[in-house]
Amino acid sequence: EVSRYSGIDDEAVQSGENLLLTFTKIRDETGRGNQIFTRATKIVADMSVALGQDMKSSAIQVGKALNDPVKGVTALQRVGVSFTEKQRDQIKALAESGKQMEAQKLILRELTTEFGGSAKAAGDTTAGAMNKLKVSVGNLQESLGALLSPALATAAEKMATFLQGLQDGTGSAGRFRDHVVSAFQAVKTAVEPVLVGLVQAVRGAFDIIRGIALVLSGLLRGDFGRMWDGIESIFRGSLNAVVGIVRAITAPIRT
Repeated sequence: EVSRYSGIDDEAVQSGENLLLTFTKIRDETGRGNQIFTRATKIVADMSVALGQDMKSSAIQVGKALNDPVKGVTALQRVGVSFTEKQRDQIKALAESGKQMEAQKLILRELTTEFGGSAKAAGDTTAGAMNKLKVSVGNLQESLGALLSPALATAAEKMATFLQGLQDGTGSAGRFRDHVVSAFQAVKTAVEPVLVGLVQAVRGAFDIIRGIALVLSGLLRGDFGRMWDGIESIFRGSLNAVVGIVRAITAPIRT
């Protein structure tokens, strides 16, 4: 929710919430206005925008203040949050009488007065709209990645097995290679000029297949070096395949 209206990355918001969770006295309870953790999360986002700092810094500041209201008020004043003497006395009295939540509510009320709505206002600007779009695209990529990852992993594994078979001459890939080689050998004498081009084209096709497998494998492993090798193999294979086909087509005309 915070990410949608503010344009702050949802992972940054969650990081702030994770820090708030380390402060054991900050929690949501039943009853109107008792959702201290939820309210604190929104205030952390507002403070981050208003003060130009990251969610982590704001979460620590708010977390300390709500976890120990008496000391927390003094700490918040150091970053520019203003509490009147009456408010400080009220917070101290509530905390010392065991009314922790009431003291927390007073702190949240003042933080809301000073910073409330800052994150939403930033999200309504042109820059904020672009941030919200970027977050949405990122979330879509994450969703698609989670859906496609198993299929890509299976495809990459099968492709790797096929390529290994081509290299070792084993399995169905090895038999395929043997059939292709045998077929070319049988007609080599008669159509050697054409065969040269076709062989080059087939090698180029194998390079393309190998490159696709490397790109998929690199994508799944986060190995950009492997991905780059795959792209080079695809480019090299495509070039060789085109040149080979052209040679095969034009060879009979030259002869």
